[in-house]
Parts: sequence; structure tokens; C-alpha cells
Amino acid sequence: MFDLNAQNTAIGSVIGTGLLANRGTANTLRIGYDNTDFTFSGLFASSSQIGATLNIEKIGTGIMTVDSASGTGSYNLGNLTVSQGTFWLSDVAGSAAFASYIVPAGGVLLLDNSTTNLNNRLGGPNRS
Repeated sequence: MFDLNAQNTAIGSVIGTGLLANRGTANTLRIGYDNTDFTFSGLFASSSQIGATLNIEKIGTGIMTVDSASGTGSYNLGNLTVSQGTFWLSDVAGSAAFASYIVPAGGVLLLDNSTTNLNNRLGGPNRS
């Protein structure tokens, strides 16, 4: 588990499975500082994180691939902002459930149904 613990934080990349959570006040985890391509197969927040909003901002030029149902069972997911690079929801289960999605110029939000058509990849606020 990686816990923001109420701190705005910037990291290079997140690889593999696990839990990205915030057990403090609403803050943002900025991912992609090292400009590499990587795959995350874990979860954002968890059902025990009530009242602690987790925001994610994709930065850097790399591609962050999410191939899991990353928002399943999550509460209080805030914004996903794709400021730079690509945030790619792919594979059979690649989905999220953020409250809102912000993609300014310079960012790409990619919903990939090329191998499997998955309805509702963006989920919606706090849905499992």
C-alpha cells in the first residue's frame, strides 16, 4: 500500500499490483515524473477511505497503462487529470471510477476496446 497520508506527492511510476490510497485530507498523487511507460494493475483508494479524497494527476511523457478494475470498491475518488503523456485503460478489466476526468492540451486519456469491449470503462463517481 502506498498512502499519501494527506500529502501532495510526485513519484516516477507505479508498477504492479497494490493499493494507492489517501488516509488524510484531499490531496493529489502525481504519477509519471520519470517519463517512462509502466503498467499499474492495482486499486485506487479503498472502501475504508471514506472522507479522504484521492486525486491522481498523470504527468510526464510516458504511458501509464491501467489493466485492472482500479476503482472497484473505492470511495471518494476525486479527479483524474491527464496533464501530460497518456493514461491508458486497457485489457479485459482496465477501468476506473473517478468523480471527474480532466484532460487539458498535452494529455491523452485512451480507452482501449481493441481486444475486449468493456462498457463503462470510466465507471462514474464511487461506483463499484
